[in-house]
Parts: sequence; structure tokens; C-alpha cells
Amino acid sequence: MRILLGVLALAALSACAPAPPSAPPATSANSAPTTSGQQQKPFQPGKHFVQIDKGTTRDGTTYLDIRPAKKEHLGESFETITLGGPHSEVPLARNSRIVSVKGKASTVPEFLTDLHRIPPKQRDEGFDVTVDDQGTITQVAWLYVPSW
Repeated sequence: MRILLGVLALAALSACAPAPPSAPPATSANSAPTTSGQQQKPFQPGKHFVQIDKGTTRDGTTYLDIRPAKKEHLGESFETITLGGPHSEVPLARNSRIVSVKGKASTVPEFLTDLHRIPPKQRDEGFDVTVDDQGTITQVAWLYVPSW
């Protein structure tokens, strides 16, 4: 009887244990094939808080080098916590919605100009991005206001 109760208690505790952390995102836009042969996307669909290293345009497509970050709320502001790891190159949709540093709609060229104007350390301050089911960024919101 004691063994049965111990096994049941252990099973109940196991069911309540937190899930293990998910695997980190892939590290390159040239995503590695999964075991089923499908391409793994660097970021799953949805909204993400990220740091942007740089933006580049090749063959008519703009790519952002991003990595996940954590937003720690401090009253009305926040602090960006770097999670580390490499940046992933993720394409930006041609019709993506970009909210600029001034809180207004921006074009991709204006965004890239503003992004490259600030020092790399300030780029680590965080952006909200939305990724679609194709692994493409469809929205970027600049959350940090640089002092320039």
C-alpha cells in the first residue's frame, strides 16, 4: 500500500513539474532540415521581443539579423535582457508594417537608415516583431527611443 501511494504521489508531482525549456531557435536563415525533411524556421509564427543587429537588402529582399530577448517591465518603462546566442537572418515582408522610432508609420528604407544611425549597443534595446507562418517578419515596432 505504501509503495502504491508513493508511486501515485510521484506521478502527481511529475505531472505538476514545469515543462523543460524549448529548444533555441535556429541560427541561420538557411535553416537546417528537420528529421522529416522540412525546413525549420528560425522563429515560430507570432509576436516576439528581439534585438536587431543589422538590416540588409539583397536581391530585392530585406533581411533583419535578430535574436530573442526578454523584456523586464520597470513601471512605465522596461529593461531589455539579452538572452545571448547568435542572430538569425529573417526576411522582412515587402508589405510589412513598421512603426518607427518616432511612433509613426515608416518605410523599410527609412527604418534601415534609422537603424544604422544608432550605435550597436542601443540596437540591443529591443523591438517587437511579428512573424507569419512562412517565417517572414510582417511587423516591426521600435520600442526604444534613442537620444539623437
